[in-house]
Amino acid sequence: MGGDFINRTILKTTNGGQDWQPQNSGSGIKLLSVYFTDNQTGWAVGYNGTIIKTTNGGDNWEAQISNTSFELWSVYFSDNQTGWAVGEDLGKVSIEKTTNGGEEWISFNSGIIGSLFSVHFTDNQTGWAVGWNGIILKTTNGGENWGSQYSGTSIILRSVYFIDNQTGWAVGQQGTILKTVDGGGPTPVDEDKNTNLLNSYLLYQNYPNPFNPSTKIKYQLPERGLVTLNVYDVLGNEVATLVNEEKSSGEYEVKFDGTGLPSGIYFYRLQAGAPSTGSGQGFVETKKMILLR
Repeated sequence: MGGDFINRTILKTTNGGQDWQPQNSGSGIKLLSVYFTDNQTGWAVGYNGTIIKTTNGGDNWEAQISNTSFELWSVYFSDNQTGWAVGEDLGKVSIEKTTNGGEEWISFNSGIIGSLFSVHFTDNQTGWAVGWNGIILKTTNGGENWGSQYSGTSIILRSVYFIDNQTGWAVGQQGTILKTVDGGGPTPVDEDKNTNLLNSYLLYQNYPNPFNPSTKIKYQLPERGLVTLNVYDVLGNEVATLVNEEKSSGEYEVKFDGTGLPSGIYFYRLQAGAPSTGSGQGFVETKKMILLR
């Protein structure tokens, strides 16, 4: 069974995929993920916080109430009662959980900027979620708390799957495939706080990329300091100043609107540093992005 992103339908097969029959979800909303726990019971999620459920193999679907009006990108159930849906809410990753088959959903907001695109659990307690800028989150208490794991990449991760509590894979853009044989590493030390470890400067790849006409740029600061974030064309001409001020430690996200600019390659450069560096430019990094109309 699978979701049809464009036509807002769900396709079903009963002969191993030789034939597929469309089913009408009744939501009128783009669906992004579907998961079934048996031949009859399943859920689908999508735009505008949509969650729908079927108990008769997809012949009929009923809407459930989520706690977000933003995209839910992935849904997973460990049994007919316990499930999770992940996505984005107001620019931050959103995680929703139900323990009664979807009659009620509880939201958990980690405070981390970005979107989660996939979630997978190996039991009712242990699970992972992946997404924007190489985010990997892990929980060992059923989603009550989530901690960040080090992925080693800022590439967008689109899907995650584990065969047990130790061995799993995450895949993403640009052909990225990650594998772990130790559950992604030690249980995250920040699991009780639901916050990222801000121990380094980071400039993430913009999302989406290519973009038209706008995109988001995220960066991380481990300490307070002067920050400038500028955009340049291929000739080195400055086309926009997105940030030029002192910032406290934390994660930030800014929007770049390319309206009025021609298609092509552009570069964004982050300069940041603590006051002790004098110039405030202890960290400098540049990344490429593409405006494609």
